[in-house]
Amino acid sequence: MNYVVESGYPYLIENPPDDVRQLSWWELSLRDIIIFSLVAVSPALTYPLELFILVKMLLYSGYRHITDKTVLDNRMRLEIYSRIRDHPGTTAPIIAKDLDMNLGTVRYHLAMLQITRKITSISNPGFIAFFENPESRSILERKLLAHMRNETKVKIFQYLWQMPDSSRKGIADHLGLSGPAVTWHMNQLMDDLIIVTIRDGKCIRHSLNPEAVPVLEKYLPAMIPGD
Repeated sequence: MNYVVESGYPYLIENPPDDVRQLSWWELSLRDIIIFSLVAVSPALTYPLELFILVKMLLYSGYRHITDKTVLDNRMRLEIYSRIRDHPGTTAPIIAKDLDMNLGTVRYHLAMLQITRKITSISNPGFIAFFENPESRSILERKLLAHMRNETKVKIFQYLWQMPDSSRKGIADHLGLSGPAVTWHMNQLMDDLIIVTIRDGKCIRHSLNPEAVPVLEKYLPAMIPGD
């Protein structure tokens, strides 16, 4: 196959028309005005992360002015707040699923509710649990409520309620779970002081923290023997 290469210079247009129009400052969007102003004040803000954070802070505090008195005027935000009040310890993905909302939208409204101190949160490995604020519950109660959103952990609570001083193998065999899976859950519960351990020679026994028992009686009445 043969190729023919020709010069493109004959097809170039001399003195092409300049259709670029200079915009005045006031023709820019509010977003562009904010960005250019910040960059002019400090060239270091050209780093994307720092610029993004400052723009967001400015928008939240000024352009999108939300106070503790007006934050619940938004219908979606009120629904999310009500969900947290009625289901303490819930998480953003659960809220998004239950209310049929976009996860990004839920996270935005959660941030607004936290900024205005309507809700508070605790962090656990893999998830963040939300609670109404001011929160009268103890830290242990909040952590326990957060873990109770996980079905496997609830089964562990139920088993240890009935069978205190159990080994991990006993828990795994009863629940039909692998050893590593039980270990992963148990480590989280021990880190949050919900489960206590006692070493008996080479064997390690696990029981519920006595301080967690009243919370289980309050929120999981089916776990109480004889009910």
